[in-house]
Amino acid sequence: MSDSVTEEFKKDRLETLEVDDELRLLWRSGEISRFNFIWLRDNARDAKNFDARSHQRRVYTAGLDPEIRPESARLESAGVCIKWPDMTDEVSYPVSFLHQYGFDQPSVQEVVETWGADLEAPKMAYSTLRDRQGFLLESIRRYGMAIISGCPKEPAAVTEIAERLGYIRQTIFGDVWSFEADAARDDSAYSTEGLRPHTDGSFSFDPPGIQILLCLENVASGAESILVDGFHVAAALCRDQSDVFNDLCEIPITGIYKGDGVLLRADHPVFRVKDGRVCQVCFNNYDRDIMRLPDEQMLRMYQGIRVVDSMFNDRANQWRYTLAAGEALVFDNWRVLHGRTAYKGRRK
Repeated sequence: MSDSVTEEFKKDRLETLEVDDELRLLWRSGEISRFNFIWLRDNARDAKNFDARSHQRRVYTAGLDPEIRPESARLESAGVCIKWPDMTDEVSYPVSFLHQYGFDQPSVQEVVETWGADLEAPKMAYSTLRDRQGFLLESIRRYGMAIISGCPKEPAAVTEIAERLGYIRQTIFGDVWSFEADAARDDSAYSTEGLRPHTDGSFSFDPPGIQILLCLENVASGAESILVDGFHVAAALCRDQSDVFNDLCEIPITGIYKGDGVLLRADHPVFRVKDGRVCQVCFNNYDRDIMRLPDEQMLRMYQGIRVVDSMFNDRANQWRYTLAAGEALVFDNWRVLHGRTAYKGRRK
């Protein structure tokens, strides 16, 4: 769209301006936008108040008069110009800015597809990672997981995948590391035992987000990977046992990591809700610390654990898959619980 056409479009959209206890704009569509004066002053996007290069505020918000009012406000083709009493020059508020923030901002309802045992997992080849990066991101956003086949059987492949998604976080285990059965290590992941579905990092204040498990070698029997869609379980629990769901949204459960010279603790509810939707699942019964709560709350916590962990371990909610060497499982640890069946043999 050319600048001239864009400008005409803007002129057509904004009709009148009114100022009394607030600033009101009437749009050609018949909609009305209302703005509080302190909000407009705080969100001025001129060079004195905002650094467009770094996208950071320059204004000292605490120093603004909470009762500030414009000295004048006028409508022009590009938007609204306001003269504030604490500034020498007028501030221009573009039409696009006013329209974007002029109405209640509903949370973005992303398309999320929940699933159980019958998931048809999205899959792509490592060789197409560069060209199909969007597919990988969309698969994680929509399903919380994806499989990447044909990966080089070396940790560097994990780094390559991870850097397509974001930065690599340091953890108590390092950034990218390999593991296999090792009785000397103080973590159940290094055993050959089955692992029930869980999320990682319940002992961290900020549990890891996207995780990548690359199979380097598999000459074992067993070792099925298990994934559970925590959003799917949360929706069913909210629908069928809302009291239990609410308890799991409110009662903090303490996770602990104690081993290899490290001690970490953090509290998280099983389900964290934002704007009416579950945005994070955090549950690891292996890493749950000894907790003392008021009796009534403690009984509700145990009831919640019994119900939700039974759902996590219901085969109807578990997608199972045996990774072959060179296959990577990428999943959202804030949504998807993971586990594995017991195995015999060598797996790395």
